[in-house]
Amino acid sequence: MEYRLVKLTGVYDHNREIYIAPRSPVTSAHGSGGGLVSNTSTHGAHVITPFKVSDSDTTILVDRGWVPKRLTNPQTRLQAQLSGEVTVTGVLRNSETRNAFSPDNVLDSKIFQVRDIEAMANFLKTAPVYLDATSGVCLFSLLTNSL
Repeated sequence: MEYRLVKLTGVYDHNREIYIAPRSPVTSAHGSGGGLVSNTSTHGAHVITPFKVSDSDTTILVDRGWVPKRLTNPQTRLQAQLSGEVTVTGVLRNSETRNAFSPDNVLDSKIFQVRDIEAMANFLKTAPVYLDATSGVCLFSLLTNSL
C-alpha cells in the first residue's frame, strides 16, 4: 500500500501538530537531504498535522512538509495554517525503520525522531494512516511565496 497516491478532503487540526525532527530539507538543487541532520545550520522539522476526513469519523496524519527550525512554532507561520475544508493529495507511507543510532522517541513529546506511525497515531488518537502531502498544502512553498 505504500506510495499509493490518494486525494482526500477534510479539515486540519493545527492545535495538535507534531514534528519529526531534526531533519534536513530535501532540495532538488543539491540532490540530497531529507534525512537526519549533519549540518545544524539547515535543520528543521517535518510538520505532521491531524486531518479529519470529510464525511467520516476518521482522522489521519498528514505530513505537510518541512520547515526550518525558526518556523516550527505555529505562531511564526499563521499564513500556512489552512482553515476550513481543504483537499490534499499525497502518497501513503509506512513507518521508518529505526536504526541503531536513532534515539528513542520521548514519550509525551511532540517531537518524534523517526516516522513511527503507530506511536504518532497513539499519541494523537488518530488512525494509523500517514499521508505525505504532495500538493495543495506543502508548508515550505506556502511560506516562501508569502515571506
